[in-house]
Amino acid sequence: MAECANVDELVRDAEHRYRLITENATDLIWTASLGSALVLPDRLDRAAALEIAGELLSGFHFSYVSPSVRRVLGYEVGEAMALGLKQLLTSESFAQAQQLLAEELLLEVQPGKDLQRSRVVELQHIAKDGRARCVEVHASFLRNAEGRTTAMLGVSRDATEQRQADRALRESEAALRELVQNIPDLVLVVDWDGLIHYVNRSLGPASPAELVRRSGFGFMKPEYRNVCRRALRRACRTSQVQHVEMMDVFGLCWSCRVVPLVAEEGVPRAMLICADVTQQRKAEEAVGKEQELLRQVLDLFERDRQLVAFELHDGLAQQLIGALMNLEASAQLAATAPQHSRQTYREGLRLLRESIEEARRLMRGLHPPALVAFGLVSAIEHLIQENEAAGRPQIEFVASPEFQRLARPLENVIFRIVQETLTNARRHSGSDKVRVELVQQDNRVRLSVRDWGVGFDVNELRRDRFGLTGIRERARLFGGSALIDTAPGKGTCVTVELPLVPAPAEQPPADAGVEDCRPTWA
Repeated sequence: MAECANVDELVRDAEHRYRLITENATDLIWTASLGSALVLPDRLDRAAALEIAGELLSGFHFSYVSPSVRRVLGYEVGEAMALGLKQLLTSESFAQAQQLLAEELLLEVQPGKDLQRSRVVELQHIAKDGRARCVEVHASFLRNAEGRTTAMLGVSRDATEQRQADRALRESEAALRELVQNIPDLVLVVDWDGLIHYVNRSLGPASPAELVRRSGFGFMKPEYRNVCRRALRRACRTSQVQHVEMMDVFGLCWSCRVVPLVAEEGVPRAMLICADVTQQRKAEEAVGKEQELLRQVLDLFERDRQLVAFELHDGLAQQLIGALMNLEASAQLAATAPQHSRQTYREGLRLLRESIEEARRLMRGLHPPALVAFGLVSAIEHLIQENEAAGRPQIEFVASPEFQRLARPLENVIFRIVQETLTNARRHSGSDKVRVELVQQDNRVRLSVRDWGVGFDVNELRRDRFGLTGIRERARLFGGSALIDTAPGKGTCVTVELPLVPAPAEQPPADAGVEDCRPTWA
């Protein structure tokens, strides 16, 4: 009797402990009786299993519900036990539960079935306030001593907030993925060795699928690989963002931020956020070239001013000094040596006349009167006469019939280019003949100056020789182009094309101001 009392006490103690656990658990613990032991036919197909499962669930009633039902669904224990599954589940979840129970029934008739198996499923429950709650249900069969199913045991956990959080996380990840895939920057995830694990878009002709699992260093120009490898290793080692610029094998320039990531499975990784700065670098390079060209043009202008200064010093100034000295000597000798005084006086006058002619020559070079008065063709003809008067080469000039007057700045730039090319041909080509051709065609003006002299290598031209640079820049500033075709021993041909800009209506006619272009002291 004492032993039986001890056993009853142990059972009561176990039941007490079980009840303490179930009644204080945050999860909802429940049991549902299936009546007597479930008897299934030896042969059971799916349709029959679905029918039996429907009958069992329709007659489903709880035999125990833990107090946590109040927290999970808002019902009191008594209220929950009075409800059937069709009242607790949405119609979709009831159908889902029927399918799962049918699967379990099919397993029950299989030999060697696992008697301890359980299923986990998420079902939409209807709470007391009418709202649907996502509940994760862990369910298993309870069996008698013979192993036959007599009831079901379940543990239900409210997963609504967790699923909402999961949904929000998926939506956030999808939004982030959409953002990363559509931003203009190239985003890559690489490991310590530069192996690409993710890339958001194509790189040149290589698609993302072709880039993944390949080394990112293979897509860089060789001269950038070491500096990029050091930046990647430094970012992974120090956990500090690194900045580096590089150029890929497709000719694109990239400004890259190397952002270290949390190591996964002990393998350091980094995210590369690369901005395409190709156009910016080209623009900077173009600005640098423009600045260099501007410096050369300024040097060209300074050289022209120096040449004028040299000509004034070596020509006009010397002649004026000589004339002054002769006139002063004539004045001093007037009383003592009249004949000698007259000779020095005549020499002084001769030097003054030469000075006047030299001054006129200089003015014609700086601002040719013929260009203003008669137009470009006449000015070039006059320039050619002056060059031929100075000696070889012989110059042939061909112009389009009825060549129209052009806007004054355009006439001036063409004249300066002809002036420069003829000077170069006379000084450097060694050619006996030069041909100048001026053509108006449609909306373009084409100037061609050719010699048959020694030629030269354009790539070996000294940087301090500004003549050809001046020709190119004058053409470029007027929206045109200048082509210099030459080679050692093959002569030189300079071809300049400029947009046609006719003379405005208010520009004076060809014969206007002819007298005004002469100095008042001539």
